[in-house]
Amino acid sequence: MKRLIDWEGSGVPLDQFFGVGDAVDSAFAEYLLGVLPGAVFLRDAISVGEPQDHRGEGGQPRYGTVVRIDGRWHWAGYWTAADVRSGAARLALVGGGA
Repeated sequence: MKRLIDWEGSGVPLDQFFGVGDAVDSAFAEYLLGVLPGAVFLRDAISVGEPQDHRGEGGQPRYGTVVRIDGRWHWAGYWTAADVRSGAARLALVGGGA
């Protein structure tokens, strides 16, 4: 499991420290909620921050996303708000299609 404290001390950009599917500690999920502006807040998914890019369908912005699977948070990479709300981001991790 990758931890917030390890990332903060690494000096490495978030998307280079966390790989898609990596389990992350709850402190990292709480950090996302408390530090960055939110795009989506669901019980089992959080998307936050400035858009990484606008490569979603129709040029939609994609945001850093964590999803909860079986009680553990996982870094899901960058998803549009619509993909997170529809469950596509979670399904990609569960089904291995990330």
